Amino acid sequence: MTFPTIWLPLLLFISTVLSQNKRSFSLISDNDAAFCVRTVDCIEKVKKLVPQTNNFWFGDTWKLHCGGFSSSRREHNPIKCMNPRELSAYHSLGGRLFHARTFTAAYLQNLAIYPRMTFTLQSGQYRGCDHDFIVECNRSQVIAHPEMEPLQPFLTRVVPEISWPELGSNESNVIMLLDAGFGLLKYLVVDYPRNPKVIVDYETVDNFRPNQPTPLVLLVFRGSEEVSESIKTAKFNREKMFLLTNFMMEHGLEADLIGINWALIGSDAYAMERQRLKGSVDNCHSLVQKKLQKEKLYEFTELFLLSEMDSSLSVSFSQPKASFEVCCKHIQTEEKDIFVDPLDSGQTFPTLALRKEPVVTSMRSIEYETDNYQRSLRHYIALKEDRFTIVLFDPHRHYLHWFITDIPAGSLAAGTIKAEGNVIAPYVPPVPGEFQKCIFPVMILFRQPRSQNTPSEISQFYGEDHVLRSTHCKGHCVYRSAFDIAQFKSFHRLRLSAMSWFKVCFDFYEAHRRIEYLKSENGTKEMPRGKPGTKYVWRPQQDPNEKRDDERIYLKAKMAEICSAARQGEPHNCDIEPSSAFTFTTTVTTVLLALFTLLL
Repeated sequence: MTFPTIWLPLLLFISTVLSQNKRSFSLISDNDAAFCVRTVDCIEKVKKLVPQTNNFWFGDTWKLHCGGFSSSRREHNPIKCMNPRELSAYHSLGGRLFHARTFTAAYLQNLAIYPRMTFTLQSGQYRGCDHDFIVECNRSQVIAHPEMEPLQPFLTRVVPEISWPELGSNESNVIMLLDAGFGLLKYLVVDYPRNPKVIVDYETVDNFRPNQPTPLVLLVFRGSEEVSESIKTAKFNREKMFLLTNFMMEHGLEADLIGINWALIGSDAYAMERQRLKGSVDNCHSLVQKKLQKEKLYEFTELFLLSEMDSSLSVSFSQPKASFEVCCKHIQTEEKDIFVDPLDSGQTFPTLALRKEPVVTSMRSIEYETDNYQRSLRHYIALKEDRFTIVLFDPHRHYLHWFITDIPAGSLAAGTIKAEGNVIAPYVPPVPGEFQKCIFPVMILFRQPRSQNTPSEISQFYGEDHVLRSTHCKGHCVYRSAFDIAQFKSFHRLRLSAMSWFKVCFDFYEAHRRIEYLKSENGTKEMPRGKPGTKYVWRPQQDPNEKRDDERIYLKAKMAEICSAARQGEPHNCDIEPSSAFTFTTTVTTVLLALFTLLL
């Protein structure tokens, strides 16, 4: 038998087999080569990963630190341990998808393709966690796979392109995207790609857990016209848990799951803000924790357990409308609320906005009940008996600016901490005490130990007879000094709950306020009179005109010093300050007018 006669039937047979099983032998693009090369290899690799219980936040780590048999359940981080009750028993991706405690390969026996997700990245900006973020992309696309670097949710806000090498233009497939962490349907399309019909619009995964990526799972089902029509008539609620097995049975797809892949979605302020707006969880304080740990801004934080933080503070000051002349400048401000942004290193607060106490709110984090923990995972916002303490202080000068105890949890959400709390030390504006200086006041919210006593132990310690509550300390007083925040926290057994800070520098409003004080009667009384080493002195029998000249010289020199500090070293040609000139001529004119009025 000749060579063609021998091999031709065999080649035809191999060609037929390859044609019938072409999905298993197709090559994946170079962009996916880091994960797999051939479709058959990709499928086998996916099959090995799906049952594993150590790949995601809901796996072995959650079971160890948050599960019902955890040895330290009272120390649970309420946000890291947040897990839907219906899914908390499933620790592998496969168990999570199919609600199977014991996941088997039978669920994936019909896999025939490795679908590819391609995210188009778009630069942009957004506001989240009271901070403005700018995101710039150094690439235009990312092809997702199970071993990829996690993508920020902000970069996944556009629906990904879905394809695979074997995809035919006349196929009718069902495409689905699932948030496996919370069992939510994120995208559903039928009759793809022949005549695609979007049933559920795309929405990104709002992962609020830093350093704990969550899978956005792509599922592909072999469909038909009947299946498409059946799904079109069904109703879906994207806010409720999606039951994949029920969906498959209702639409006859039990044996038609042909492809699975997933993208790793990280966390960012975009996702945290979306969760906060939904009222579900506020994890913005994790960004504050990260900044404190990375930059080591304050020495006292090294003595604090930053992992105790469980919420974020929203602090806003009200800046009034003002217009004044000072230091050869016209200053005009608009009425507005200014929010403290500890993530913005360049934010400097105007001293004008600090004259009155701020509005402080805090959304309490979700906590799990400790009673019947294994039986129930119900959650709530905060216990009614929880009480909080808030302090505003300057950590460098160790000066206490504000101190309130016994703040109810409800008043934190309502922003009524002054009205409902116990004010120990009234608010004193945190402004620089020296020229050419900036200060960095810190506000800390502490959770008080639970107690049946009213008032609490800390309020009893700072009773009505305490010096901080005396009339003498309504404003600045020496007893506000030497405030040691670490000792304060330890002595009263307080737990760190939230923290914020801001920067304040000597500015033109503070210059205006101090110049006006110098011009006042009280300011005049404080002028140096005969002190050793002072330049501006006069004798008791000094001629009144000479005395007024000395006052004028002293005031002019002092105002020059104040204005120089407000300008922060900026060169200028301002010799006489228009709003602050305190001259003999002005004084004489004022006196003459007063006498003329009396004579009339």
